[in-house]
Amino acid sequence: MKRNGFCKPYHKHQIIAWILLAIISILFSILVLPSFADTNSVVFCCLFAMSLTSVLIFGFICTYLDPSDPALKEIDATSQSKPESAKNNKKYPKICKICDKYVSGNSKHCRRCQRCVNNFDHHCTWVNNCIGDVNYRVFFNLILCVQILVVTIISASSIVCQQTVTSSEDSKRIEEKLQLSDQSMYFYFSIVVLIIILCGIVGICNGQLILFHIWLKFKNMTTYEYILMRRRDVNKYKVSEINLSHQRNNSEEVHLEELYEPYIENPDYNLDMTRTQEKSGYSKRIMPIDNSFEIPSISRDIKEDDKELENPPSVSDMNTPRNELNRKWEEIANDNDPHSNSF
Repeated sequence: MKRNGFCKPYHKHQIIAWILLAIISILFSILVLPSFADTNSVVFCCLFAMSLTSVLIFGFICTYLDPSDPALKEIDATSQSKPESAKNNKKYPKICKICDKYVSGNSKHCRRCQRCVNNFDHHCTWVNNCIGDVNYRVFFNLILCVQILVVTIISASSIVCQQTVTSSEDSKRIEEKLQLSDQSMYFYFSIVVLIIILCGIVGICNGQLILFHIWLKFKNMTTYEYILMRRRDVNKYKVSEINLSHQRNNSEEVHLEELYEPYIENPDYNLDMTRTQEKSGYSKRIMPIDNSFEIPSISRDIKEDDKELENPPSVSDMNTPRNELNRKWEEIANDNDPHSNSF
């Protein structure tokens, strides 16, 4: 089980992200920032330094934090101190069939990290870590800072390219500051354009990611819930095709959520609380404990229904037309019964 994104094996996207960040930052600091005049240089240097520092800090924190379900840590700590109490956990509603441990109600098992994550959003390969309740805000701040850094680099590099092409004075100033020849200016211009292209691709993809998470926040959803909803829509057609191929029974026996949620309900969950409510006279309510997209059934008062079933009909009910008709049918049935004592 992985604790954070710094645990091996490292993902290739994680390695590419750190290498690409280092290369672009070095090239931008050496080639682009010294090309500006004094005023513009101070502005872009401050923006670049603050955004790069924020990306490094939030990237490190997001990778280092452990988003595992706190129930796992509590159970591990309890099992080490009191092994007999670790097997009887009544405060956790679900049991993960893969971890074989009690987990919280909103946990999801990550097959890459082999752990259950509290309020799981998605597994980010760029930080090699799961994004959950612990590090989601850090992750969102990270992608915001990445966008600011990318916009700063693109803006500064575009100004340098424009000055190099349109103004001969600015071109000579850049040649003097960087000590470049006429032939090396073409190579310099190509590198700056390459920086703009790379940062533009990153900015477009990262901008879409920011808008997507803002939309998810507006919908009060997680990335995993969105993916699960899309898969359910697709599997509706797949299930219909299976039914047409005479495999209807097999397809209906396995619920769709079981394909993605390897959990079973904890039979001892809130057992003590339920007994306390029964003794004190509080009514029980049936509510779904899963995090599915199905509309939850309306809770109903079991004790109220039981009381209605246990109460016999009153004397006043005998005067109703329905009961009068039933009494006449009973008299007719008794008259036709051969075993009845009729004189």
